[in-house]
Formats: sequence, structure tokens, C-alpha cells
Amino acid sequence: MRRNEETKTLVLNDFKKYEPTIDQAYIMAEEITRGETQLNQKTEEKEQMLNSWLKLDEAEEKEDSKRTTNNRPGERKPKRDKTGTDL
Repeated sequence: MRRNEETKTLVLNDFKKYEPTIDQAYIMAEEITRGETQLNQKTEEKEQMLNSWLKLDEAEEKEDSKRTTNNRPGERKPKRDKTGTDL
């Protein structure tokens, strides 16, 4: 369009000289796929490391074990209080 000011639109043939070869396009697609896979793996690894550092995985295990109890809040257990001659 810079070379010919009368040109108002671009057509596909205007871009043919910039088109990559099949081999170049294949290599680009392969590199993109490999890079995305590595990026996803690194993200998952970082998330696991962060959870480990913050001990989030341990907190989840502790929460699960706390939820399994059948005690009601405020209900006393008879073995905890000293009674009778133990005072």
C-alpha cells in the first residue's frame, strides 16, 4: 500500500512472498506445542512446590481428619476431667 497509494485493499497474493515453507511451518508448530507443554508442566510443578512450602497439602489432610469426629461442640469427655479421689 505504501508503494502504490491507489491500492485500497490487500489480497492473499500480497502475502505469498512472506509465507513460510511447509518445513518452516511444521517446525514452528512443533516448537509451539513443545513450549506450551513445558509451560503447563512448569506451572503444575510450581503449584506443587508452593503447596509444599506453604504446607497446604498437610492442612488439607488435617482438615479431613477433623471432619471425621462425631463430637458435638461443648460436649465434655468423661476421661478428661479428674473426679473423685484423683483431685
